[in-house]
Amino acid sequence: MVHSFDPKYWNGTIFLFKEWRMADDTLEFRQNNQPIPASYFPRSLTIERASAALPDLFHTYRGSIVVSERARAVIEKIAPGQVEFIPVAIKKAPTTWLNPLVDAFYSIRDLGRAIKATFASVPFYPVRLDPMPRMTLRLNLASAYYFINVLGRAQRFQWLDMPTQEYPAREDGTVPHLVLHDRATWKLRWRAPSEPLIWRDTRWKVENRDYTNHTEILVEDVLWQELDARFPGQLNALRVGE
Repeated sequence: MVHSFDPKYWNGTIFLFKEWRMADDTLEFRQNNQPIPASYFPRSLTIERASAALPDLFHTYRGSIVVSERARAVIEKIAPGQVEFIPVAIKKAPTTWLNPLVDAFYSIRDLGRAIKATFASVPFYPVRLDPMPRMTLRLNLASAYYFINVLGRAQRFQWLDMPTQEYPAREDGTVPHLVLHDRATWKLRWRAPSEPLIWRDTRWKVENRDYTNHTEILVEDVLWQELDARFPGQLNALRVGE
């Protein structure tokens, strides 16, 4: 079984980062299935506001994933050498002396709403970030954090056995084909023993057709299950294929 490697939490969901963008455009590297140079990654990220603990697996924005030292240990144990870890310092923006009181107020309100939802049988929706600056006192920061560069490469998509989206021909006459959004339609061959457990699928060309899926990080079930067990609720269960 294969999954897309997709942490649930990303910018704007439970925390807000300052200076979270790459130093330059990385599209060319992604399209050519090349690792992004380490110099493109920010050296530090500042949390401006937060209402919950910082996850061990999260996006700063889509396609730019950060993992904690705890998550790195799991990946290195099961898939050694398949991911490059680029250090990033996580900093907290300064808050006023009111921050502990603000944090306590929203924590009590969240708890009260959860209790009310339980006994009143109504849906419970967590309180989202408030305009007032707030830094939760329960960030539970790890000892270190890293951007990840997925080094593993394989060509496992069975392109001719699944529907694709065709795009206008390029100047050289090649016709791009990309995967459809529906992951249930994707088909992959079985993994060979020498192939990585976490990888990006390499480009495949036949005649004038160019098949590519440069946006997805794919992960074998053995690694996905271990990460999900160690960090429950932090990964989307995006299974590839039926």
